[in-house]
Amino acid sequence: MKKVRGKFQEGQSLIEVIIALAIASLVAVGLVRATTVSIKGSRYSIDQSKITALAQKQIATIVDYRNSNPGDFWEGNYYPLDFNRQDDTIPGYCLLTTVIDATLTPGLLPTTTPDYANAKIAWINVKVFWDEKGSGTQCAGKDYNHSLSFDTYVTN
Repeated sequence: MKKVRGKFQEGQSLIEVIIALAIASLVAVGLVRATTVSIKGSRYSIDQSKITALAQKQIATIVDYRNSNPGDFWEGNYYPLDFNRQDDTIPGYCLLTTVIDATLTPGLLPTTTPDYANAKIAWINVKVFWDEKGSGTQCAGKDYNHSLSFDTYVTN
């Protein structure tokens, strides 16, 4: 404390106040940044859950069709083998579904497969895009910030 005209001066100097405010500001900026990152991560997780459900539904539709109409499926009547479909009817998402006859792909069917000579295998791929950027070429004439791909195989 300094003595000024017979009184003691109490309190903080201007420099001390400025330093304290600077430190408090840095802490506040750090907390805001951490909160922002956390919110983005939560949103991304929610999006991943939604798109996983969309992809599972699309794959289940194809597999159900294969189970109930095996002749039509393997003849390519409903989901033609070597088929590509782009669906952007769900707001904010685009599904690119591909079904390919993978029977001739070496190594996919083990030679121990029963009735190997008549065995067939199809590859189903569903790629889900979300968070649209604008026009482009990724799916249905648009580009997206994020995508995940889901694969499965079905046999006869």
